[in-house]
Amino acid sequence: MATAESNLPVVLTIDGTSATVCTINNGIVTFIGAGTCTIDANQGGDATYAVASQVQQSFSVANAGGTTPQPKYAENAAAIQALTKYWLFNAMASYPVNRHLTLQVNLNNIGNEKYSDRAYDRHFLPGPTRQILFSPVFSF
Repeated sequence: MATAESNLPVVLTIDGTSATVCTINNGIVTFIGAGTCTIDANQGGDATYAVASQVQQSFSVANAGGTTPQPKYAENAAAIQALTKYWLFNAMASYPVNRHLTLQVNLNNIGNEKYSDRAYDRHFLPGPTRQILFSPVFSF
């Protein structure tokens, strides 16, 4: 839910460029494909407040999975195994503290999905578990 100091309603919509990646209904975002999901925040004005500039928040939605064969250099055809499908969701938010400092938080693998990051001849490497990264961003 988005709020503003003016108490005027903030309307969240999915940007037209993200129509094949995500949808929004009653404030709940649903992921329907891989790509970049961009959410537009718009706020009208009134007699006291001017119309606010549109704010966008984008994040990547990855579809990693499907039936993934082993690399061509596999020595043993019997070692080829199908990997199950999965979705990875990552999000990023930032807050400008002042003109020189912005705080940013990244949340990777939101669902803490277990997945194969790389497949090799006789083994695969698991992908990273959920990660939360906090970063101060300084600009001068």
